[in-house]
Amino acid sequence: MKLLRNVGSRVWLGLILLLLSLVVALADGHSEKDKIADVLRRYESLVNQSYANGVGSLYVDDAILIPDRFAAFSGKAAITGFYALAFDALTINLQFAINPDDIVVSGNTAYATTTSTGTRFIKQTNQTVPEINRELWVFERVGGDWKIARYAFNKSE
Repeated sequence: MKLLRNVGSRVWLGLILLLLSLVVALADGHSEKDKIADVLRRYESLVNQSYANGVGSLYVDDAILIPDRFAAFSGKAAITGFYALAFDALTINLQFAINPDDIVVSGNTAYATTTSTGTRFIKQTNQTVPEINRELWVFERVGGDWKIARYAFNKSE
């Protein structure tokens, strides 16, 4: 009887270890491209919420933002300030087209291209206009997390 209990315990232990290894494998299955796509989705959500500090938190400290029709902004603080001013003047509603084939990872650096469509509500004129952009993103892995290092966009309309 004791032998059956020991065998039964070993079977259960083996099953538990197998399940744990499957969970780890699934967690590791979240590819670097998926992680970068998650950053892009967070960016989309935070922009649509007009949350400048949240958007700023996605950038590395020495990031560069090159928005359409503006001079470049350097550094996380300047970039966060740009978003704060933009959100004071506009409400943005964008949807990004994120294609994993358009994300390239090389070590601790990656780049991606996206397009976005939606609307921009101009608060001063109470007018809603279409917003259609092409974007180029460069990412750096910092402490295991992907952050935006460079971002440029222009209007495709």
